Amino acid sequence: MGPGECLKPYGERPRFQSLPLSLAAIEADMTVLQKQWDRIANIDWPKYFDGIVPTSSLELWTAVHAYEIAGDRRFGAIAAFALRVLKTPLSNATVERAFSVMNLTKTKIRNRMQTKMLEALLRFRLWSHGRHCCAAFEPSPAMDTLFNKDIYDDDQVAGERGAEAGAAGDDMNEIILMLSGSEEIF
Repeated sequence: MGPGECLKPYGERPRFQSLPLSLAAIEADMTVLQKQWDRIANIDWPKYFDGIVPTSSLELWTAVHAYEIAGDRRFGAIAAFALRVLKTPLSNATVERAFSVMNLTKTKIRNRMQTKMLEALLRFRLWSHGRHCCAAFEPSPAMDTLFNKDIYDDDQVAGERGAEAGAAGDDMNEIILMLSGSEEIF
C-alpha cells in the first residue's frame, strides 16, 4: 500500500486480488474497491501533489481520501481500505506490550484504582514508550492549575460533592491532552 507500488501504471502495480482484502470492512463493496483501485492509476498524482508525491503511506492515503472532483470523493473507499490496512498491527507485540504495562501499573497494592485512572495512566505510558523521559519534564502554568486533589476524584465522589465538582473528572483528560501535545492521543 506504499506510494511506490500503488501509484505505478496499471500493468506494473499489484493486482487488486493480491491486496489484503480480508482486512476490508464487512460492509465494503469489493466491486467499488476494485474500480477505484483500477482508476487510481489514471490520475496525474505528481501534478495533484505539486510535483512532490508523499513518500509516507499514511500521508498519501490521507490525501487520496480527500481527493474529490465536483464534490465526489473518487477514491474514498479504496483510501479508507488502505488506511484500515495501515493501522492493522503486524504482530501481537503492541497488544502484549499494553497488557504488560497494565500489569505493571495495576498491582496488588493498587488494586482499588478506578478504570478511568488506569486508562489515563496506560494511555500516557503507551504513548510515551521510548519517546520521552519524564526526568526533564516541565509542567506548563496551565498544567499547574489543573494539578490538584480533584484529578483523583472518581465520578461517584464528584457526584456526591455536587455539580461544581462534576467537571473535575475532565481535568485528567485535559492534563493528558496537554502532555501529549495534541488533541487526540490515539
